[in-house]
Amino acid sequence: MPARILVVDDDPLTAELICEILLSASMDASFLTSSSEAAERLKREKYHAVFLDMRMPAPDGAELARQIRASRVNASTVIVMITGEQDRTVMGRAPLKPALSSSSSSQLSAISY
Repeated sequence: MPARILVVDDDPLTAELICEILLSASMDASFLTSSSEAAERLKREKYHAVFLDMRMPAPDGAELARQIRASRVNASTVIVMITGEQDRTVMGRAPLKPALSSSSSSQLSAISY
């Protein structure tokens, strides 16, 4: 059974791109552009990993990560925080400890929690 992944980003092009990359790696990936819709779905459905944009309309990525960690359904789900911000202190708002940090020439940064 492939890993079930949810991508949450208010930029539909970014969300779709990440989702397509995950699908090409044979993962069961889907995306939402509404963080409030994602919050509701994450209360009901189990995911192996969630990609969250840090800067979204409420709840932003940091708040959504807190909600995920507090939930019964996805408390142990891997969370990958993403941002286009150059300032790495933006990730300091995330409620978890980083396990991996990387940056690419496209200026997309990710930290896995």
